[in-house]
Amino acid sequence: MLEKPITNFSLFSGAGGLDIGLERAGFQTRVCVENDKYCQHTLKGNHDRFSYPDLEVLGDITKLEPSDLLELSGLKQGEVDLVSGGPPCQAFSTAGHRGSVNDPRGRMFLEFVRIVDKVRPRFFLMENVRGLKSAALKHRPLDKRGEDYPAISEEEELGSLLKLGIIPAFEEIGYQIVWGQLG
Repeated sequence: MLEKPITNFSLFSGAGGLDIGLERAGFQTRVCVENDKYCQHTLKGNHDRFSYPDLEVLGDITKLEPSDLLELSGLKQGEVDLVSGGPPCQAFSTAGHRGSVNDPRGRMFLEFVRIVDKVRPRFFLMENVRGLKSAALKHRPLDKRGEDYPAISEEEELGSLLKLGIIPAFEEIGYQIVWGQLG
């Protein structure tokens, strides 16, 4: 009797590095969702590194229905083991402008939550840059802070995106969150 594979849906797949690592760890990636055409090309070029022969590489996550992902994968709601991926990080990176959710890329984590909510995997893995840990839900530039400006609100405090935005979003759909920083 064949053992049931440990399945993965990959969101914001990039070029597939996380997915290939998960494949090596025993996961079977059934669907990759990546909007960047160059990354899509790389994912398709690395098809032989994935164990699922019918792997689908899809585009714009905002236009996808979770039911379509399930249908393409041959799985039903609750049968997916893992949803993994890294929503765009530019809005949180300390190397950028740190627009947080004021930057449209900074709201893409909500698409990750939407898919997790409807697919109902056993667990999920969402990765991002170190700056996510200190990102504010409402960004106020450094030159608009200090004695001459109104006090910082709770939403403008460092780390409020995780505390008031991301963690509650997953808890509201029934998931317990464990998070940390690697490296």
